Amino acid sequence: MLRSLVGSEMCIRDRVSTQSTGATESKWRTAESKQKEAEIMVVRKQQLIENLQQQVSELTLALEQQRKASEAAIEMLKAEIKTLCDAVEDRDKKIVEWQNMYEDACAKLRSTEMENESLKYVAQSLKEEIG
Repeated sequence: MLRSLVGSEMCIRDRVSTQSTGATESKWRTAESKQKEAEIMVVRKQQLIENLQQQVSELTLALEQQRKASEAAIEMLKAEIKTLCDAVEDRDKKIVEWQNMYEDACAKLRSTEMENESLKYVAQSLKEEIG
């Protein structure tokens, strides 16, 4: 009977250790699975970071190109504004010149009218003396 107890104890002990080994293996597999999942997540995270860095680079480049295009457009507008301002200044100078010419012409016309009046008076006086 001693042997059978020892044998049965051994059977019980073997069963416990087999069960605990199975549980350990299950935990090990779970741990390995979780580690693989973590590794996959790390790779995905790295890919996302790389994608975001690429997008940031592309956006930065696009913004720089837009800034340069805007600066070029501003310079073109400045040149057009200067051309228009010069044209307005030239027009204003011509207006002043034409006003002066008009005033001169009016003054000459008044002078001519006065001369005509004088000549009419002289002609009238001569007619009266002659006639």
